[in-house]
Amino acid sequence: MYLILSAFFESLGVKSFMVDSKKGITTFKVKGIKAVSPLIPLFVDNLGLGYWKTNNINMLIEFFKYHSAGAQTYKKGLIALLNLLYKYLNNSSKSLSECI
Repeated sequence: MYLILSAFFESLGVKSFMVDSKKGITTFKVKGIKAVSPLIPLFVDNLGLGYWKTNNINMLIEFFKYHSAGAQTYKKGLIALLNLLYKYLNNSSKSLSECI
């Protein structure tokens, strides 16, 4: 299955890789905003298929919209991005107020 996904992503120009954990869990990874860019329309069109990850997918889509608009280059945009990231569950060692 991972090989099929990998071949599909490669056809879109997206580099992906698999990582095996010590617990025997295989994870399929795509890193970087440029790599995720071609996948955003797929996530938007098929959001219901990943119902157990809906919050994460919504966060990715919202983050991509801000980033594509260049929001991170302005203070208000950066604060909006930080608020977005902290709106969803995270394992951050710092609070939002410490980051802003």
